[in-house]
Amino acid sequence: MTMKDRRAAARRMMARRPFLAGMIGVTGAIVLGGGVYEAARMMSYGRRHNTQYDDLLDLLDDRHEAGRIGRAVLEDAQFEPWTAAPQLRNRIAEHGDLAGAIEDDAEQARLVEVNGWMLPETLALLCALSAVMG
Repeated sequence: MTMKDRRAAARRMMARRPFLAGMIGVTGAIVLGGGVYEAARMMSYGRRHNTQYDDLLDLLDDRHEAGRIGRAVLEDAQFEPWTAAPQLRNRIAEHGDLAGAIEDDAEQARLVEVNGWMLPETLALLCALSAVMG
């Protein structure tokens, strides 16, 4: 290998170093940003409490928002988790999933009015359970 070839190879290697350093920096920033996002999300919602109703509450996409709706449901209704939970479990098992149970509520006109909104009874009960269990 001649001196000219060695210099050309050294220049190509030098050109790769800034690129690789930049890529590592970008990857690190993405990973760090994701960690910060997840930490903030966990802190804003707090830690979930383990309950005997987690099988039902885990069906909710966002317990916090469901709890807000549930508090409105509780203003107008008597609610006892130990009686609502078996009812919810039976409905969901009967229809295969939460969406099926909610659809059946709508078809059967089992609706609950909450602040002017009409909600399927299964969803209203599940939101109320979320509000009570935190």
